[in-house]
Amino acid sequence: MVGAGGAGCFAAMKAHERGARVIVVNKVPWLGGVTMIARAAYSAAMGISDPRDTADVHFHDSVRGGDFMGNQKVLKTMCHENLEATRDLIQWGAAFRKLPDGTLDQGTRPGAGHTYPRSVWVAGDLSHIGKTIMDVLQAEMKRRPIEVISNVMIIDLLTSHDGITGALGLNWRDGTLMVFNAKAVVMATGGTGHLYRYTDNPTYMTGDGYAAMYRAGADLVDMEFCDFQFGSYYPPQMFGYPPNCGIWLAHGGMLLNKDGERFFKKYIPHRANEGECLRTELSRAAVSEILEGRGTPHGMVYLNCSNVPQDWMMRARGDMVSHFKRAGIDITWQPMEVAPGNHTYLGGARIDEHTESTTLKGLFAAGEAAGGWGGANRLEGNGVASALGLGVAAGKSAAERVKNISMPTINEEQVNAVRKKIEKLLARKEGARFQSVKNQVQELMQQNVWLRRDETGLATTLKELDKIEGDSLSKLCVPGGREIQRYLRLRETLEAVNIVECGQIVTRAALTRKESRGSHQRSDFPNTDSRKWLRNIVIRREKGEMKVKTEPVVVTEVPLPEAQGGDR
Repeated sequence: MVGAGGAGCFAAMKAHERGARVIVVNKVPWLGGVTMIARAAYSAAMGISDPRDTADVHFHDSVRGGDFMGNQKVLKTMCHENLEATRDLIQWGAAFRKLPDGTLDQGTRPGAGHTYPRSVWVAGDLSHIGKTIMDVLQAEMKRRPIEVISNVMIIDLLTSHDGITGALGLNWRDGTLMVFNAKAVVMATGGTGHLYRYTDNPTYMTGDGYAAMYRAGADLVDMEFCDFQFGSYYPPQMFGYPPNCGIWLAHGGMLLNKDGERFFKKYIPHRANEGECLRTELSRAAVSEILEGRGTPHGMVYLNCSNVPQDWMMRARGDMVSHFKRAGIDITWQPMEVAPGNHTYLGGARIDEHTESTTLKGLFAAGEAAGGWGGANRLEGNGVASALGLGVAAGKSAAERVKNISMPTINEEQVNAVRKKIEKLLARKEGARFQSVKNQVQELMQQNVWLRRDETGLATTLKELDKIEGDSLSKLCVPGGREIQRYLRLRETLEAVNIVECGQIVTRAALTRKESRGSHQRSDFPNTDSRKWLRNIVIRREKGEMKVKTEPVVVTEVPLPEAQGGDR
């Protein structure tokens, strides 16, 4: 298992329950991953608030919520296995919100796009659902004899003509190159938040899983789609703080540009206030203001919460009020700077209903590392559901695969090639620095591949990324310093390589899709064209080159809408 957030932990435990020997390789010292940033609630069709609700209804809602771009086999697996994960969490003592009779309180109103109420909340006002889940999973992982190896970044997957043979990792604390021989590998590495300057993801979310799977020959799908949310704040010490902008807006908060203008009406005239707007609508409006020069001094917009009742603010999010005060801003009366940031990636490895790669046998993916569960724009609450549901499925499927096969042989040439690459990086004393490369990529993506895209900007970005690959990556060096510092910088240098590769993949996919759909908005193709583009974009590496193709959407039981050219 690569990664130890919600998806990785559930995959590990389900595989262990079925008799598999499991090793969890974790990039950082703690379990948590990107699951830790989840706030508010997640969705699970437990049928408590309304007995008519089932996993199949949730599945139908999710297909529609993703604008019919999701893989229906994958979505069905996610919605069904998510119920098992939720029951496990309840049994293990998760502090979910309960009704007086002790049953799960899933609310009385459906979330946007959901037919029935199916939210799983934490006890207390707007508590931290991700932390609650991970507190339970950390305890359960410790109760089981599952080996966890921390501080190891998986650099590459090892393969043969038969599929996966293992993985190669770097212990960035002591510089050890670690070879893992495996019958199956589950990638639960999260997304690529730091491909963009604005993100609420932890700093170590740099697309490592996507890059490793791509280099190994796995198909990636839907990489043009990303869920951007108002989760990035200024000053810098607030970056990475879990998002809650929608909650402020629902209680009277207002979005303003640098001139103090409440701008949402220009873009969304049919809404009464920001609290009634869909988050994608507001994100697009804010990005337009920023890119057209009406943003704040730090390239964002203002969120004014002076109209939000202070008693509610202190009760529900007193922690955030305190955090901002320490940064010199009293948000009870002073506006804060906010912007839509990379929150959840909706693309990933192209998998089947068992979460196994369609092109690389023995490779499984769950959560954001997997494609097909989100489509063009995920339903609220489905981000955590994808980690839990697909994590359960991946663990079961990987354990089933390894039962009756022998351990594959590792190709030492693959190991030696990576070893030489690392030795070369460490030996180079002068050259390009990882932070400069990361900054260049993030600025390009922020300017041209954010929530407003066009042919010129995308083509320019791709050209510049190719130039960075040709010029800077070949000259990367690891800065000197104490040994432990050098190995951390080596990790960050390898992350920079992955960020460049992910940028090329995302930009190529966005350039290929000549329409606007969900989170992918082309100003030069503003309409959704289901006649031509109700298809998935698939990217694969062949003989060192990026190949792009389109494939029909995987349909099982939810019929696609009648396709019309430029239909909306």
